[in-house]
Amino acid sequence: MPAYDRVADSGSVLLFDAGSETCGCPRLADPARHTNLLGVTFTRTSSEFLDVHRGAFDTAPARVLVLADDRSVDAAQRRIDAATADGPVDVRSVPSPAALSDVGLVVSETLDDWRTARGRSVLCFDSVTSLLEHSDLDRVFRFLHTLAAEVDAVGGVAAFHVDPTAHDQQTLHVLETLFDDAP
Repeated sequence: MPAYDRVADSGSVLLFDAGSETCGCPRLADPARHTNLLGVTFTRTSSEFLDVHRGAFDTAPARVLVLADDRSVDAAQRRIDAATADGPVDVRSVPSPAALSDVGLVVSETLDDWRTARGRSVLCFDSVTSLLEHSDLDRVFRFLHTLAAEVDAVGGVAAFHVDPTAHDQQTLHVLETLFDDAP
């Protein structure tokens, strides 16, 4: 059974993904409810993230926020993303994947803002590997633990992508302990 299918009404899943051109996160959406998509991407530009997800949902998300690092987002890119999206899109940036406090703040504020909005919040986090390239495992573990708890607290669902070829088995095992269901 695919990992997406094992996530219940709320929760988080760790996905072993070595840079696929598609993303199954739209499968976390409930077709009977509106969806709010929060994308955190350090492996794609904000436009590439939107392209991967555009049309993948049964119904276009009611709200979309894409958070990327400064290298992949500029003012012109923000205008292009907002103009080409199916619905309202907010594009924000952080200095780098090492800026865990900045990432956490944007995710927390967004989930809190969407708490009273109609629909389910879906977090697509691409990628945990990028975090581990910039921070140690202990710090990333604590950060992901906090994010997963925040998603769960608002009744949302989250998929955290990790490239299994970039990490040793011990690192992957430590990450797996954080999630409701891991590979």
